[in-house]
This record gives sequence, structure tokens and C-alpha cells, in this order.
Amino acid sequence: MNDATTPLLEIRDLSVNFAVYGGELRVLDGVNFRMFAGERVGLVGETGCGKTTTMKAVLRVLPMPPARIPRGEILFKGRDILKMKDAELQTVRGKGISMIFQDPTAALNPVFTVGEQMEDVIRSNARDSRSISREKSLEVAVKALKDVALADPPRLLRSYPIQLSGGMRQRVCIAMALSTNPEILIADEPGTSLDVTIQDQILRLLRDLVDSRNMSVILITHTLGVVRELTNRVYVMYAGSIVETAETKKIFSQPLHPYTQGLIATVPRLTGGGIASGIAGRIPNYRNPPPGCRFHPRCPHVMEVCKREKPPLIEIDQDHSVACFLYTSNQKVQS
Repeated sequence: MNDATTPLLEIRDLSVNFAVYGGELRVLDGVNFRMFAGERVGLVGETGCGKTTTMKAVLRVLPMPPARIPRGEILFKGRDILKMKDAELQTVRGKGISMIFQDPTAALNPVFTVGEQMEDVIRSNARDSRSISREKSLEVAVKALKDVALADPPRLLRSYPIQLSGGMRQRVCIAMALSTNPEILIADEPGTSLDVTIQDQILRLLRDLVDSRNMSVILITHTLGVVRELTNRVYVMYAGSIVETAETKKIFSQPLHPYTQGLIATVPRLTGGGIASGIAGRIPNYRNPPPGCRFHPRCPHVMEVCKREKPPLIEIDQDHSVACFLYTSNQKVQS
């Protein structure tokens, strides 16, 4: 059992580059992240800021090449995932960490039935795939489909993904991810490709399943309302770096980084007050990112130092850290 003070998952100074024609995209720039057993952590930021890339690096499913990891560590229970051999890595991907990808259409293979795909996942993550019979694996699959509130599991197991609706496919993906009873569940925009009503059903289902299993969760999203409802701590990411982290309530009540403040200001208010404001500009070109703080071309509080140096992640208050030169008193740089 892990010590309560030891992170279940810790990312240290992770950088990821992608080779492209004429150069490299420097997508992740020294990401630091940690979570403890039983936590529900949100990873938020605009589309294209590196959230999914970070978690794909955790599972080592980035295509290499073109991806390259020049530096960094990814520790699961103290073991560096980047140095694991295939057998140990396979165990981590099933029993340790499982991921729900944001597009269920792409996540499910169209030429195999749901049952064949679920059976493969269950058998490949069994301690000994030869010791689990086909009948037993199908029994586990049926239970997993019932757990995500899908009716008539035997029929669904005989169906192909194209025969299911988008919401049903996403529930199948959730069932597959949970069928191995992982310690950490990564949910990557689990409702993005669905309409609003189905999205709400999927998120409520996910919350209920997480509550009943007391599971550690990393929720990747750009929807702040979802983060507020489902997480207890948040990492805010911008252009490949963590710019702020705090308890969820504190992020909303006391956002410190200008980017976090901008994200919250973009949320429409039901009480009125006009159209929600936006953040000027766009995410930088990763092939030639700006020097210093990558947010400085869009920041309303930019200073000369921001254009030269990258701000370290500084602890401002207990469990509240920010990477910004606006906060210089009582500095404690995060390792």
C-alpha cells in the first residue's frame, strides 16, 4: 500500500517534441504534475495546449517517431514508466492506469464486435491470460456493460461499433476502461463528441462509477463547469506548461494566473451581464514558441522579464502554486 504522502503518479520536468517537416514542434515544455491515491484531478486548458499529449506520454502510446521525449520522468508508484520493459508496461496500462479516449468512434475497431474487443482487453490484463476462459471473460464483459447502464449486454457484445449510437459507444469505452479495475482512470474529454443531453448522462455515470469504486481520476477537459463538479484539485495548462494548480474551489474563487483568470472570464453567466469575454490571441506556434513565458504575447500584465525568462512554479499558499512573475513574495519554487 502506498504511503499517503507518496504520489501515486508523478510527472517531473516532462518535455515532448514532435518531428515535422523542417524542424520540431516543442509541445510539452517541462510539465510537472502529481496526484495521490483517491484524488480526482482536473487538467484544463484550451484545445491544443498539450493535455492529451501529456496523458498519452504517461501511457507511452505516443507514436515514436515522430514523438521524442528529450527529458523528464513519469513515476507510477515510484517506478519510471519511461524506463519500463514491455511486460511491466502492459500491467501498468491495464491494472494500473486506464484511459477513456475522447472519440469513441476512433477508439473502437470497426471490424471487430464489441464482445471481441472487450474480451481482448479483459484477457490481456488477466494475471495469466490462459487461466481465464472465454466464458469468464464474457461474464466480466456483461457485468461491465451493466455497470454503465447499457441494456441487453449479450446483444451488444454481438454488435459492431457502427451499430451503436455515439452515447452507447462512449459507454462501451468506459466499460472497457473499468473492466480491469485500474487504480487511475484518465478520462479525456469523455463527452466532447456527444450532444449536450447525452454528455450530461455520461458525466453523471462517470461520477457515480468513480464514487462507488473510490477510484483516482484524471479528467482532461476545457469545460470548467465539468471540472467544478467532478474534481477536487485542478492543474491549468497553457502551451505545454502547467501555469497554476490549486484545489478546485480555490481556482474558481481566487484564480491567480492571468490565463486562469481569462479562462474563467470566458464562461457565460446565467444571471446575465452581457457576452462572456475571451482571451485575445491564440496558442503559439510550437515550432517557434515565444521565449520566456509562452503566455506573454496574450497577457494583459506582461513585463520585460516575462519575455526573457520562463517563470518557475511558485507556491503562493498551501496547495496553491502559480507560474507567474506577478507573484514574487514568499516564493517557494516547486520541484
